[in-house]
Amino acid sequence: MTRWPELAVLDLLTATARTGSLTSAARELGIAQPNASRSVARLERRLGLTLLVRTHSGSTLSEAGQQLVELGAPLLEQAHTFLDGAQALASQASRQMEFAASQTIAEYLAPGWLAHLHQLDPHAGWHMRVTNSRTVIAQVLTHQVPVGFIETPDLPHGITSRTVRTDRLCVVVAPNHPWARRRRPLTLPELASTSLVVREMGSGTRETLDAALASPDAASPRLVLSSNQAVLGACAAGAGPAVLSELAVRGAVDQGRVRRVDLDEPDVLARQLRAIWIGRFPEPLARELVRIAAENSR
Repeated sequence: MTRWPELAVLDLLTATARTGSLTSAARELGIAQPNASRSVARLERRLGLTLLVRTHSGSTLSEAGQQLVELGAPLLEQAHTFLDGAQALASQASRQMEFAASQTIAEYLAPGWLAHLHQLDPHAGWHMRVTNSRTVIAQVLTHQVPVGFIETPDLPHGITSRTVRTDRLCVVVAPNHPWARRRRPLTLPELASTSLVVREMGSGTRETLDAALASPDAASPRLVLSSNQAVLGACAAGAGPAVLSELAVRGAVDQGRVRRVDLDEPDVLARQLRAIWIGRFPEPLARELVRIAAENSR
């Protein structure tokens, strides 16, 4: 024999032994009678054995057929164990999902979403990639993840989005900075002409800030750092004013590490935090994540 017998035929013979006839076995397994007969005949030719006793009243197992069923019982048991395990793996895989989120969302919003999702479905697995908004968009466009969460105001063609929260950037300074004692709000031209501690290019925070302060006279950044905490740390140490999400500065403001400076046009630094995906609707797990994100961020 150069090929393995089909396990489905062995299953058919086992059902024949259990039910007493090939007709009953075919009915139990949902196989058309002619197809069942042809399958057994092919196996008989391959093995060189007569497996059925065929009469006008029907077909039953021969002595060789009975012996083959006994020999094949452990094999069928292992096959069923294999199929059950494969089904369990498939079910588990269907409840696993990887997604991407920009840093601010990943640090200050996503943990709450994931805790809520875990309460709803403890068996689902969520794997979050933390990066900046530009990279999140690239990962969604190249189908590396089914859904992403971004802060940037610019979306490329082909992306579907849903706003999950409105956010606002704010200005913070070290407690000993002159702006910490000013009585009147800061103007946008004053902010634009100041060298700031900022996030890297590609972050939604940086792109929102650059769009708001776009001016030929805008000052170059004093420091460019790739995380919210690094920007906050530099600002608190006296490196210069910083502009970050309200979400990112709240703890440092409450602790007195930095002071918030009012702007005369605060809405200029408002932005939408959005879920993004390809196509009309995201896949089921992604859709559930987007729904929870929108509901929990209100």
